[in-house]
Amino acid sequence: MSALADSEFERETGIRDLFARRLEEFRPTERLIDVESPFRGSRRRADLRSVDPENVLRVYEVKIVAGYTGLGQALVYTGMARKEFGPDRDVRGVLAAFRFEPEILHTIRTLNLGLETLVLPPWFSRAGGVPIRCEPVKLPNFKIN
Repeated sequence: MSALADSEFERETGIRDLFARRLEEFRPTERLIDVESPFRGSRRRADLRSVDPENVLRVYEVKIVAGYTGLGQALVYTGMARKEFGPDRDVRGVLAAFRFEPEILHTIRTLNLGLETLVLPPWFSRAGGVPIRCEPVKLPNFKIN
């Protein structure tokens, strides 16, 4: 891995770990199964897995910006989980990021890829040391006497 790739991986890992710790706040019906969850017979790992009360398994890929690589990883990991758990298990892929490239959202919807998308809250970026641009907040002017 290059230094840039190592740095991005470290940032994504920090964000993933924070999301895993706080999963129930954002997805209250889901329970965390595993972080860095390996697939049988492979060196590939999903960022995290969760399960909901209907026994739906979700396989997450966490990115800073969801682009082609994130989409590919989410699809591959979803396919690997479906293979591992069989056709009777409901498995859904989730691509989580602060921002999604417009083409990625268009592709997921147009091709009916069955991936869920999750926009991470901007303050999560602090966990990975990622500078995220947010819209400025206008505060009211207060007069102090």
